[in-house]
Amino acid sequence: MKPAKEKFESLEMVRALAALAVVFFHTQIIFTGRTGIVPFAGVFGAGSRGVDLFFVLSGFIIAYVHANDLGRPGRVGHYFYARFIRIYPSVWIVSLLALGVYLLGFGGADKAGKLSPGGIVDSFLLLPQPGDALVNVTWSLKFEIFFYLLFSIAILRRLVGLWLIVLWQAAVLAVYASGRQLEWSWVAYYLRPITLEFGLGVLSAWVVINRARFAALANPWLVGGALAVAVAIFVGADLVQAYDLAGLAAVPDFLLFGVPAAMIVVSLALLDIQRRFRVPRLLVMLGGASYSIYLVHFSTISLLAAFMTRGNRVPMNDAVFLAVALTGIFFGFAFHHWIDRPLHRFLRNRERRSPPPAIVTEEAIPPAIFVTKDHAPI
Repeated sequence: MKPAKEKFESLEMVRALAALAVVFFHTQIIFTGRTGIVPFAGVFGAGSRGVDLFFVLSGFIIAYVHANDLGRPGRVGHYFYARFIRIYPSVWIVSLLALGVYLLGFGGADKAGKLSPGGIVDSFLLLPQPGDALVNVTWSLKFEIFFYLLFSIAILRRLVGLWLIVLWQAAVLAVYASGRQLEWSWVAYYLRPITLEFGLGVLSAWVVINRARFAALANPWLVGGALAVAVAIFVGADLVQAYDLAGLAAVPDFLLFGVPAAMIVVSLALLDIQRRFRVPRLLVMLGGASYSIYLVHFSTISLLAAFMTRGNRVPMNDAVFLAVALTGIFFGFAFHHWIDRPLHRFLRNRERRSPPPAIVTEEAIPPAIFVTKDHAPI
């Protein structure tokens, strides 16, 4: 069996497409709210489903990359540092910029809650909060941080951490099945159904790592067929939601989007491992910049919309909306190129110059439950 891949270009493509869907979704809702005009004929009305892809991808990547770290406490420091430098520095930069913009007098009616001391602390630490954060889109990162913390327990104590993840997912399912609407609290925040998609991502990683157990996964035609079905379901459900059509309202989103997203991730990863998938370089580049695009685009588009719609300065049409969306993508890519990537590289190199962790003998390392005997991930 081929060694595990360190980078799946096919999944970079998924990141890129998910980020683009979210950008065009926000372009649509921002301009519809300000002008009453629906950009792009409303086709991106459910583009926020790109977040479902992000959550499944996150569960997959963390479980795949760190499968060999399970039950190895000496690796938890590296894990925390890697997660910290990936998430927090850029969040702090864009949150500081947003804070400055609000203090200068810009912003909507909800900015009072954002500027409260508690709101500012929650925004910078990515803690749950009842209202919006300084940077609206960071709501999803708050779930990411919670998942990272639970997975870190599995690195310290393999079975304890994995059982905690299972119990968390079971609790989310139980709350959903009960039909109860929980009052806002930190506990209720982390029991939202969308968090089931982290579990689907972890399960996807298990399937890919243990692909030798499933003969059908070696057949590229079957895998390609599963990919086509999953894409059709995901895109079809997205369009149904975008146009508010009846028929799928009773199906929970984690089944309607989370399961097809998991199928997409598994199928693409398998085809990538078999070297049967080539991704255009532009999509690989956009995938690498997707985190920055996600962080920066909403504020960029909001400021442009506020300027352009004041006094009817610019005629509103799809060409203008497209230009605005592309501007949001451009600023996100520029942030990635000039700030996020150099800062991340600098912080990563600082860790490499630090003394190495204590060596743990192989005999002391329990086998990771994700891994078969003939295959180990990075």
